[in-house]
Amino acid sequence: MSTRDRRREPRIETDLAGSLQSHGRSGCRVVNLSRNGALAISTDALPEHATAVVRLEAARADGSPLSFEATAAVVRCVERPAGDFEVALFFLGLNGDQKSSLENLIRSYEVARNA
Repeated sequence: MSTRDRRREPRIETDLAGSLQSHGRSGCRVVNLSRNGALAISTDALPEHATAVVRLEAARADGSPLSFEATAAVVRCVERPAGDFEVALFFLGLNGDQKSSLENLIRSYEVARNA
């Protein structure tokens, strides 16, 4: 069974600026997102099974800010040919506010995609 088949939530393509903080802070781009996790491209490698704080920033269609911050487990980290790293993340213990922020972020991309 492939990883894609095991996913409980569909992922949407994104292009979100953000940061990952584990043993230092590094910038990242989140290239896909779901209610359970994300795939980030980072300049720094993160060890598998480590935890990291993920921070994402975006804007709604009306220009108002959207932000999301959560702790995530690093499920996979693979170096890409460009020398950066593909970091698969699984969100841990999201509270109600975090779930709401994440839902708003996902919804903003779904609306833009269907426009």
